[in-house]
Amino acid sequence: MATFGCFLSSEEHGPKEPVRQARLAERAGFEAPWISDHFHPWPDMQGDSPFVRSVIGAPAEATSLPIMTAVTCPPVRVRPAITAQAIGEYLDAGCTEVYVNQIGEEQDAFFDFYAKEVLPRVR
Repeated sequence: MATFGCFLSSEEHGPKEPVRQARLAERAGFEAPWISDHFHPWPDMQGDSPFVRSVIGAPAEATSLPIMTAVTCPPVRVRPAITAQAIGEYLDAGCTEVYVNQIGEEQDAFFDFYAKEVLPRVR
């Protein structure tokens, strides 16, 4: 069966907005909000994106919906082990899906660490 979700576009809003949007999504009947993990917004006029690892817990606590990251691209700014740890924490906290867009020379290190250190913990 299809799941209907919405996108909490953090590259367009500050850190408080995902909470408001998640509550509205839940009231509207959406089943799965996704939050973006971007280092910066696409156009400069949008300002700075909040750090998703700090922000994701607030909408998760404010609703009964499973909040998920839509795309994570770690090598740009976060070491692979830190991203793998964050994904493990998301899974431990009840998030059901995390999408990882791993591009760059460190991708093998990320997936190796994730497979060896994170997956055994959450299975």
